[in-house]
Amino acid sequence: AYRGAFGSHVGLVLRRLRRLIPLYREDFPQVIACSATCGSVEKAAGFFNELTGLAIDDLTVVSRDGAAQGEKTFALWNPPLLDHGETRQYPAPPS
Repeated sequence: AYRGAFGSHVGLVLRRLRRLIPLYREDFPQVIACSATCGSVEKAAGFFNELTGLAIDDLTVVSRDGAAQGEKTFALWNPPLLDHGETRQYPAPPS
């Protein structure tokens, strides 16, 4: 989260841009933000609202990752048991 003097400066700059841009342009530029640490969409929207002053109703949430992914393979291996029910430590394969 943006806190302290830096956070207040970021918020003021964003709000100032929102106020000045309509004086020079007819259309308002699109604002894009992301968060990797907010646990919920509502929390992220509230933070973005506080930071920019944009209404929560004006936000569009993109919560689905549309990036291409390769095939994933998972392998599980259970090491063999020794005579006394202990597992043996095998060295790591060379990389």
